[in-house]
This record gives sequence, structure tokens and C-alpha cells, in this order.
Amino acid sequence: MESADNSEDLVDWYDQWHRLIVRILRQRLTSAADVQDLSQEVYMRLLRVPHLDLIEYPQAYLYRVVASVCSEWALRARQSKPHLEDEVDELPAGTDIERDVQGRYSSERLHKALKELPPVCRAVIVLQWRDEMTYAQIAEHLGITPRMVKRHIVTGYEHLRKRMADHRRPERRG
Repeated sequence: MESADNSEDLVDWYDQWHRLIVRILRQRLTSAADVQDLSQEVYMRLLRVPHLDLIEYPQAYLYRVVASVCSEWALRARQSKPHLEDEVDELPAGTDIERDVQGRYSSERLHKALKELPPVCRAVIVLQWRDEMTYAQIAEHLGITPRMVKRHIVTGYEHLRKRMADHRRPERRG
């Protein structure tokens, strides 16, 4: 965001010209929601202007910004394809997408943590989870004692719990 002076100028512009902006947008648009969205876009663009106080003809400048925003909106609207109602209903909800991403992230962390285990310990954990084998079945399959299976399970779970708790969410990239 720009300096406080620019913010003050923007507040002055809002007080003076907001009704004009809304009136122009209402003439060009049919939806009240679109009018609100595009008026916000006008102000977002004005926030990016380094020195509003240097603009000699503010009303003319506003007309130009509003016209530009409307033109871009109309172009995007023409290029977008209408969706059938049942297609929209099939779109995943935001929470479903978040859960999917979190699930993938957790799965990646788990696989990484499993790879850190010694091979026999990892095999014991996998045989118990994936193949649902008992301690005795795992011991027979790997040629170790059931007591060693139990040790590997305890050690493996402890490592996995620690590694899953240690990992933090990846930073978002802009």
C-alpha cells in the first residue's frame, strides 16, 4: 500500500466521486453485485497510483479508470463460458479442496517419515498397516521374534508420531 498521504487522497476522492463512479457503473452493468465488485476494482487501481495529488483532472482520470475496468470486465465476460447448473453443482466445495490438499500433504509427510525408518522397522509397520498382519504373522514372514516385531512397532510409531508433529505446513507461494 502506498503512503498515508495517498490514502488520505483516496478517501477524499471517495467522498467526492464515489456516487459518480457508481452511477457510471450502473449505466453499464445490470447486476448490483457487479457494480460493487467493479467499484472496488476502481479503488484498488487507485491505490496503486503513487501520487493521486499530482493528477490534474481527477474526474477525467476516474472516467478513464472506470471505462478501463468496465472494458476488461466485458472482455472477461465474453470469454467466459456459461456453465450448466449441474456442472456447477459438481464443483468441489472449498472445504473438500482444502481437505484434499491437506490429505496429500499429510500423505507426503508420512511417506517421507516412513523412508527414514530402518528397513526392518519400516517393513514391520507396512505389514501391519497395509496387510493387517498380526505380530506372529509378521514375525514368521520376516524371520524375527514377535517380541522384536513389537519393538519395531513401538519404535516406528514413536518416530512417525514425532515426524508428523514436527512437520509444519509448507509456506504459501504467491
